[in-house]
Amino acid sequence: MTQFQSNAPVPSGDSRGSSPFDRIMLLDQNGQERWSARDLQQLMGYDQWRRFEEVIERAMETIEASGLNRHDHFATSGKV
Repeated sequence: MTQFQSNAPVPSGDSRGSSPFDRIMLLDQNGQERWSARDLQQLMGYDQWRRFEEVIERAMETIEASGLNRHDHFATSGKV
């Protein structure tokens, strides 16, 4: 399982922090942007994970219906 959180410095001039989504963005070891579903859940006003999990599942189904691979857009990981 790949860890997506990184303490890598954000390049100067980066817009990180200009929106709530930028502030919760994570960088992986290659500098690729990632977002935690649990962080997005709170930002989007869902108070229960099970309700937001349904939203994520529908988004995955939409990706597949458009002919794309869900695994290219949604990485699974656990959060303790």
